[in-house]
Amino acid sequence: MPQLRRAWAWATAAAGEDARVVDHIFAVREFMQRRGLWDEPLAWFERALASTRCLAWPLCEAQLLNFIGLRYQHRGESSAALEHFQRALPLMERAGDPVGHASTLNNIAIGHASRGALDEALAHSEAALALLERPTPTILNHLGIVHLRRGAPAEALPYLTRALALVEASDDRASQGYILDNIGGAYHALGDRTEARRYIERGLRLAVESGDRPSEAMALNNLGGLCQDEGAWSEAACYHAGALAIAEALADRPFEAAVLVNLGHTWAAQGNARAALRWYERARPLLHALKDESGEQHVVQVIATLVLHTGGVGAVQRYFARE
Repeated sequence: MPQLRRAWAWATAAAGEDARVVDHIFAVREFMQRRGLWDEPLAWFERALASTRCLAWPLCEAQLLNFIGLRYQHRGESSAALEHFQRALPLMERAGDPVGHASTLNNIAIGHASRGALDEALAHSEAALALLERPTPTILNHLGIVHLRRGAPAEALPYLTRALALVEASDDRASQGYILDNIGGAYHALGDRTEARRYIERGLRLAVESGDRPSEAMALNNLGGLCQDEGAWSEAACYHAGALAIAEALADRPFEAAVLVNLGHTWAAQGNARAALRWYERARPLLHALKDESGEQHVVQVIATLVLHTGGVGAVQRYFARE
């Protein structure tokens, strides 16, 4: 991978005229999206973005704005992500590309969902769906995710199963893995752990086969959650540790923080406060850097409770006095 990155950097610098820069960077973009590589230099894409403006290519400019926005999204910078998605929207409208227009609306929905604005997210994904005669699996999947996060798994399932049928028909194995995992999450929320495990394990197999590392990590994390519900703590910790290793390798900071918290919960449930604290203490500065105030507050409360139970009020005061 280091050699590949050096080759990308050289090719981008040497590309020359604007059209070649754009062609090259779109090839890089396709590879990165398929491999879950989100930590490459933004300067490469900003240069291509300037080239699309010089060439007066609004569709290419909008596509790159969406891609850069998704990169910010994966880094946990939702404000920057939304700004790029919203800049792309009028360009997509002008280009007259209904699929791109709908995709951009759905990206805006993803940005709102990451900030907890689920009503805004739902409105934008529904608007995206209404633009298309044939819905895309990405939009259907995100509608399912939003309903799941709104606590409505029964409403989520029809969207997710429609999305799965579409990707199965196109033999898109990587997307199948991701959607299968979300269907498993819906069944988990409905209390059907048997069906949940069946779908998540299918999703995990497909993610591994297709090299989809982000979906592999999500499936491992969700299997850890199932094991937690079943009281299989050691197994849960193994699944979460596997998910954490991938999240760190992909530099997916929001997901990394979520898995760290799950590892803390796993050890706390076993009565091992010292081990739990280590995971929570790793999660807290990450949540702070991501400006996830509610997540950080939750972790602080959990830390305080653990310290209180093991050392009393004085221990809590001493613990937080060190900061």
